[in-house]
Amino acid sequence: MLTSTVTSKGQTTIPVEIRKLLNIKSGDKITFSIDDNGRIMLRAKNLPISALKGIIKSPSGKVPTAEEIDEAVSEHLAEKYKPQ
Repeated sequence: MLTSTVTSKGQTTIPVEIRKLLNIKSGDKITFSIDDNGRIMLRAKNLPISALKGIIKSPSGKVPTAEEIDEAVSEHLAEKYKPQ
């Protein structure tokens, strides 16, 4: 578990381990979302769409759903940026 303090202006520092995992650099955009279970997710918006080409495999030839695409992208990025 990592901890960060929120300032009076609502600002915080993302711990270095998280920045490395998500490859977040100064000036990058991040998004926050809340799922149906109340979990808050942070995502880096720092990859060009071309970086995702070829990571979704569909052996059946069918078009993947948005959920399948999200899952494939998340798994790919978690593997690519996992701590060494």
